[in-house]
Amino acid sequence: NKEYKYHTSIADFLVEESSISRWNKSLVSDFCDQIFDFDDYKYSLSVFDQISAKGIDVQRFYVATVLKALPSLNTDERLTLLNESLAKYSDEYLVNEKLNVSDIYRENGEFEKAANIYNELIGLHAKAQPRLAQLYHELSQKESDFSKKRTFIEKAYSFKKSHDSLFDSKEYDKLVPSLSSSALALIKECFTNKVPDEAYGTANIFKPFVSNCFDSYVKELKSYSDVDYVLSKLESLKNEGYDVESHYKEVVKKIVASSDHEDKYKLT
Repeated sequence: NKEYKYHTSIADFLVEESSISRWNKSLVSDFCDQIFDFDDYKYSLSVFDQISAKGIDVQRFYVATVLKALPSLNTDERLTLLNESLAKYSDEYLVNEKLNVSDIYRENGEFEKAANIYNELIGLHAKAQPRLAQLYHELSQKESDFSKKRTFIEKAYSFKKSHDSLFDSKEYDKLVPSLSSSALALIKECFTNKVPDEAYGTANIFKPFVSNCFDSYVKELKSYSDVDYVLSKLESLKNEGYDVESHYKEVVKKIVASSDHEDKYKLT
């Protein structure tokens, strides 16, 4: 409207023609407050850019304008504005909002976009890697391919042994029980699908992260239908240095109690 054009003309004149760099802080602040009040956030930001170019610190006003504008934008527009703003100002409020945007993408199933943003925020936000781990775990639950499922859980666990110094360990630790359950479920899945060697490999992968991983593997192994495989594997584990003699004897007792047996079932 005419009034808006009149106000912007005054603002433009003051920025372009006056010695704004010589204004006192109070006057600059009052002027920036007026610019902040404009409904057109793009115009406000452009004015703040011009003022900044004259050597005046307007970060507080710039960031406030961005935060005011975000609710009116869709997710992609928010991300674009935040990236443009973060290129100018490394501000914690902007970083927090970018994390929120990545969470929205994750919740909407746009996992690639979410992962990219979480990766960009590593070193900038303590929750970036824990949220990335959470995303990997969610992907593992949606995946049907065993190898891909296991890889996602491995990626989620990778932050347990190596992560950025800016890392929210409390948030990550909340995820660990779910990761452990998923890792143990993979071992069980291997025996169900009759690929017991895959179960052993899986147990070795997650043993450094899951305290009861080996015990769970042995428990599933003892229940496996192929007795010869079970005994052979237990003997192999014994040769590797594992204390499994009691488990071997337990399996043999079950064989003796349930069917004819031969003397070959003894731990050498």
